[in-house]
Amino acid sequence: MAICFCKKHGDSGVVSCISKDVCEDVLGRSNEAINNIYIVVIKVFDAEEFLFDQINYVSESIFKLYNLSVKYEVHSESDEENLNSFFPETSGACGKCFEEYILSRNLIA
Repeated sequence: MAICFCKKHGDSGVVSCISKDVCEDVLGRSNEAINNIYIVVIKVFDAEEFLFDQINYVSESIFKLYNLSVKYEVHSESDEENLNSFFPETSGACGKCFEEYILSRNLIA
């Protein structure tokens, strides 16, 4: 787990894989109204052996713009390349700031 230094919370964990528009809103630098956040899970395998889930937090507008699904599976490099060809760019935020943001807006769809 990564650690960042947050101006508000000090040393904090990082929530990665957040769509950039949501990150901007968490930081108070967005004019776009974020109405819902979708959780997109990417299950990563090595051949058929399950390795981990990558949890992505994506705004409703990005979810619809990219016509995303809530679940993907990656079993090979070609699966990963295919997913990377259309999946939106993500960033990260202070875990405590992100939790406050989600709870204060009741955003998870």
